[in-house]
Amino acid sequence: MKENMKPQKSYQGFSLVETIIALAVLSLMIAGVLPLAGSYLEKAKFSKAQSEVETIIESIHNFREDTKRYPVYTAAAGTKLDFLESDGNDPAGKWAEANFTNLSNYLIDDPTTKNYQDSAGAIDFSPTDLIQWNGPYLEEKSNFSDPWGQKYLIGVQGFYDSTDTQVWVLSAGSDMTLDTTIASTMMGADIGKRMQ
Repeated sequence: MKENMKPQKSYQGFSLVETIIALAVLSLMIAGVLPLAGSYLEKAKFSKAQSEVETIIESIHNFREDTKRYPVYTAAAGTKLDFLESDGNDPAGKWAEANFTNLSNYLIDDPTTKNYQDSAGAIDFSPTDLIQWNGPYLEEKSNFSDPWGQKYLIGVQGFYDSTDTQVWVLSAGSDMTLDTTIASTMMGADIGKRMQ
């Protein structure tokens, strides 16, 4: 009886040199793509910050349309709110005014039913004379901060008087340092818009 013998196929793998060349080519391709990906991510963060600044401004306008005032308050002692801020970390160079509160206290939560105080917990900035609050004016988020984890800042002194004090809605941008002062034009890497 004759056995049917099939020749065995031989499988050859990559040689060490071929493997090293393939890995080198792959490394070069990855090295070329990573800077592009990083640049794309920074542009996406910049666009997101611009969009969120516009959303905050629109929310402030909607608040004013309903309540007939801007989201600011003067305490009984005459102390005025200096600025609003979102959640997040304080950017370097943050404005030093003492009287501020979280913007969610006006744009997310109904301020007529709460007791909002300044940063030191001393001054009551709870407006009880709003005509009609129909919020929330911003989507409720557990942490509303800019794409770099910093606070959005809104200087509100310009809503009180007709001086040259400007109302900015700002993110400190990718360098996380606030360069714009309340009386200046936008500077540095800041992202924002002047409301008035």
